[in-house]
This record gives sequence, structure tokens and C-alpha cells, in this order.
Amino acid sequence: MKILTKSILFGLLLVSCYSLKAQDTKQTEYLSKIGVVDSLFSEVLNENRKIYIQLPENYNQNNSEKYPVVYLLDGEILLPTVANIHNFYSGGFMPEFVLVGISNAKHRTRDLTPTKIKTKYGMPFNEENGESKTFLKFFESELIPYIENNYQVTNYRTLIGHSYGGLFVVNTFLNQTNLFANYIAIDPSLDWDNQHLLKEAETKIANLNLKNKALFMSLSGQLHMQNSAITINNVM
Repeated sequence: MKILTKSILFGLLLVSCYSLKAQDTKQTEYLSKIGVVDSLFSEVLNENRKIYIQLPENYNQNNSEKYPVVYLLDGEILLPTVANIHNFYSGGFMPEFVLVGISNAKHRTRDLTPTKIKTKYGMPFNEENGESKTFLKFFESELIPYIENNYQVTNYRTLIGHSYGGLFVVNTFLNQTNLFANYIAIDPSLDWDNQHLLKEAETKIANLNLKNKALFMSLSGQLHMQNSAITINNVM
């Protein structure tokens, strides 16, 4: 399974140099062509959350074969890229897996950031934020059970996120280590709330059971991100 995570990570380095863009109609049409557009009403979030699912070529809901599952934050934006990477590495170079893209279009900052802030870079910050604990509860109690009950997947899980999504990945790694086997953080926004997660990592890392767990991080040219990532690398 190390091949799976390393191959996905290599491909996602292509993504890390670009900003996330808003979803449009063409993107939705493309997602529906390459996989399944599903949705789940969340009692935890009190809203309907759209999910995009890419299935292996030989996937059959009626047979006994099950696949590892990769959960991708900002799925409405990043899923086509990851799906194309998977297709590129197909043919024995990379294990088949079920790819689940979660939409974060409406409440991205709220869902993916771990603590509440009122200022950012010295300026007032009024966007709803700091509720990743609730979003993680949605993952654990609703999304993962839904996927495992309705699709042919194993409990071998990988979580991928970019920017705020990467921040959510690192936060989940620190606080719900057993939920996933692999954590891939692309340009994680570790500068959030005066590097709150880095300070948390200093006290938590030593006490975590990291057997059979993997955390991968990638960086682009943003210096403030690099400094944060270098710090967490020293902690680990």
C-alpha cells in the first residue's frame, strides 16, 4: 500500500502549485461522467453533503472483491486530477482503490480549520471558521459508515487534503490517528491561529501510536508554509 500513497502524493504535487477555484457546471458534468455523484444528509452538519466517487474499472457491487478507499477533501475540484493520476499509474503500478471526493464548496473554512480566529495577518477575519471537530465527527460517524455500507471497500483508508484541507489532515492525524492509515497533506496551512497545530504536535506526537501509520507532506513556494512544515518535521 506504500505504492498507493506515494503515487498519489507524486501526482498531487502538480496540484499544490495552483489555487483552488470555484466549482462550475462543466466541472460537475465531468465528475458525473467519470464516476458516481452521490449525496448524504448529515445530521451532524444539518445539511446535505455531495460526494463524488470514482470506482475501479472492474468494480462490481455484487462480487466479494473489496478495495482500499481514498478520501479527498475539496473533491469537487481535485478529484479529476487524482483520478487522472490513478489512470496514468494503472496497469500494475498502483493498486486499485475507490476514490471518494467530498465537496467543501460552501463551508470550506468552517469545516477544515481547527480553532476559531477573529483576525488573520493583522486584519479582521469574519469568515465562519474553527469547526473541524464537527466535520471530523461527520467523517467518523456518518460518511465512513455510509461508504463502507454502500460500496465494496475495506477499512484501509487514506485521507488527502490541500491548503486548509491539508490543515485538516494534520489535525486528524494528531487527534484521530486510528481513523486512517495514511495522511497526505498538500501545502497544509499550518500557520493557522499562530501555528496552533504545531504547538499541539509538540505535546502529542510522542504519545501517539504510529505503528502502520504514514504522514506525507508536500510544499510549494510559499515561505510561511515552508517554515511551518519544517517545524512539524522537527517535532516528528
